[in-house]
Amino acid sequence: MHTSNNNLSEPDLTRFSQFQNLERLRISNENKNKISQGIYNLFAGSLAPLQDLSKLKYLNISNTDINNGVEYLPESLEKIYYDIQVRPACQLKEIKEQLDLFTNEERQKK
Repeated sequence: MHTSNNNLSEPDLTRFSQFQNLERLRISNENKNKISQGIYNLFAGSLAPLQDLSKLKYLNISNTDINNGVEYLPESLEKIYYDIQVRPACQLKEIKEQLDLFTNEERQKK
């Protein structure tokens, strides 16, 4: 599911928890022009609503305000992108170290 660079105002990720067969989710903000105009996804809060998505393999949360819940990421997740360069003030920076650890642990399992 690709919802990047939109202007979705509901910040909670709960809307995605109903898609049990979801394999790819991209909710990132990467368009500098839209961001400078204040037109971007306002996803914030926890990754917990994604915990039961047992088929999720790819997730991109770059430049969002998601700031907790790394421990809830499903074991099926193979790749996660989480850049903060386009929106340096985004709250994602609060969990960047946890995401780095998660990514390194996943690499070691393989």
